[in-house]
Parts: sequence; C-alpha cells; structure tokens
Amino acid sequence: EIKFASARYRTALSHAKLAWGLFRDVSSGARAVRLMVQVHLELERPSEALQTAQKHVAQYTALHNPKAQGTMEVMLAQVHLAMGRPREALRVAKAAGETFKRVNDKVGRASAPRAMAEANLKSGGATCTKRALADAEESLVLLRKAGDRKEEASLLLLISKIHTARHEHEDGYAFAKGAVELCQSIDDKKGL
Repeated sequence: EIKFASARYRTALSHAKLAWGLFRDVSSGARAVRLMVQVHLELERPSEALQTAQKHVAQYTALHNPKAQGTMEVMLAQVHLAMGRPREALRVAKAAGETFKRVNDKVGRASAPRAMAEANLKSGGATCTKRALADAEESLVLLRKAGDRKEEASLLLLISKIHTARHEHEDGYAFAKGAVELCQSIDDKKGL
C-alpha cells in the first residue's frame, strides 16, 4: 500500500501479488487483490483489472466468504466505472451492499453506497445526481458509525463533487471545507 501511495505502481503490484500468496486469511488476501485491481486501473489496464476482480468475486463466493466477496464486488464496480459502465457498476455495487448487510460489516456496508453514488454521479442527469447524493449520505452515516475518519474525509470530497454537479456550489464548498478540516484534525503519522 505504501508503494501504491507513492505512485510506484509496478512495485506495488509485485508486492501485492506476493502478499496475496502469503496470506492464509481470506479477508487479508482480498485486501491484497483489491490493491492489485487498483494498480491495474492506475496503469490504465482495465481489462486486467476486470479479469482479476471477476475471478476473485467468483472465488470468494465459492469459498462462502461474504466479507471478501463484498470487497471484490466493490472493486468490480470501480472497474466498471473506470471502463465507462456506470449501470453495470451500480448493479454490482448494489450486490455488494447486500453481501455486506448479511455479515453486518459497517465499513463494507459504507463502501457499497459510496460506489453506487459514484456510479450515479457518472451517469449524470438530475435524477441520477439526486440518487448519488442520497447514496453518499447513507455511506456517510455508516462511516461515522464505524468511526473511519479517513474514509469520511474522502467521502466528503465526493459529496462536494455531487453538490457541484447539481449546481449547488455553496454546499459543494462547505463539504470540501469540511473534508479539509477533518483531514487536518486526523493525527496520522503515516499520512492520509
């Protein structure tokens, strides 16, 4: 993850592949696969990202590990977004939400409506941006309950973008300002 954050994508990919082979815990392995998919997207290799995400959604479904399955479904939704397929992304994100709901994973449950918000935002139009805002607000409530302040700050920026797309510039500015203030209040030695 450190290599990814410092834009050393090829190194991050090789480390993630190595880590995935070492993890015996399926959920930790899903985190490594998530990183692999993110690297493929950053390297503009969406077909490889799609193949990796689909393969592991099927694998974790067969293993009956809903937390890992949901994680990969969210990543699959992100791949569809990167490929310009917001409807498919929305379908997969909804499935991820149901998967996380079954295991009552609060952070996971927050990631699904966020992916739905991103898909609706990318679809555009008044109805879709209204849905995007509702999905993002649902995600925000869940993140606040889970206490994940880093993800909350990131989500506030998404809400800002949604408001801006809806021509609600004052609200957009307020959410962006809130994200900055939250980032400044987080005492994190590793950085956001």
